[in-house]
Amino acid sequence: MQRRILDDGYSLEVRENVLPFTLTRLAANTCYRFAPPFIAIIAAESGGFDVSIADIGLVISISELAGFLAPLLGNFVDRVSRRLSMMVGLAGTTIGVILMAVAPNLIVLGIGLTLLNLLKSCFDLGMGA
Repeated sequence: MQRRILDDGYSLEVRENVLPFTLTRLAANTCYRFAPPFIAIIAAESGGFDVSIADIGLVISISELAGFLAPLLGNFVDRVSRRLSMMVGLAGTTIGVILMAVAPNLIVLGIGLTLLNLLKSCFDLGMGA
């Protein structure tokens, strides 16, 4: 199917890696944006943290403010190879998601979400470099 979409004008490397990159980026973006729609469920008494929605919103806001560190990630991506940048970004995204999944409290949830937000950007920068 890809051979019909991508003609010979694209390099072989691009043609071979379009599907893996697309699926990886889709998975990373899904992980990155999973929390906001489920704020009420995460905060709920049963199965959640039994905290207010405002507390969960504060955790999400703090993790988003960590985006101000993105210029530092840009320097990192400029100094290393694209492949290493993407690997670090995916590893960090995975660690962040795992921390969020097993989070016993809001602090661990916030740390995981912050790692996810920062290092997903590292993956995106490496992929687009």
